[in-house]
Amino acid sequence: MTRTWTGYGRIVTVRDGTPVYGEFYPTKRIAAMVGLKPVIELTATEDANGGYLGWLREGRDQIALVQREQLFEMQFPYGSKAEVEAGQGEIVRISLTGIEAD
Repeated sequence: MTRTWTGYGRIVTVRDGTPVYGEFYPTKRIAAMVGLKPVIELTATEDANGGYLGWLREGRDQIALVQREQLFEMQFPYGSKAEVEAGQGEIVRISLTGIEAD
C-alpha cells in the first residue's frame, strides 16, 4: 500500500514546467507563522522514483522532514544511515504534488 501525507509549503522555482517545492509543514498554521506566501497544500506520496526524501520518525504517522534529495543528508549530523540503524526512523522516497491553498 502506498503511503501519503498532507502538509503545506511553497513553490520555490519552476524547472522545465515542473514546480520545485520548498518547505513542508504539517499544518497550514505553521506554514503561515513562518511567513510562507502563497501557502501551497502538498501531498507527499511514497514513490520509488520521487525526487524528495522524507523522514518518518519511529512510532509516528506524520512525516517529520521533507527535503529535495540533494539537501536531505545535511539534516543528520551523523548521517541518516546511523539514525536508521539506531531505530530512530526510516527514509521514505516521495514525490510532492500541490494545489494553491490561499
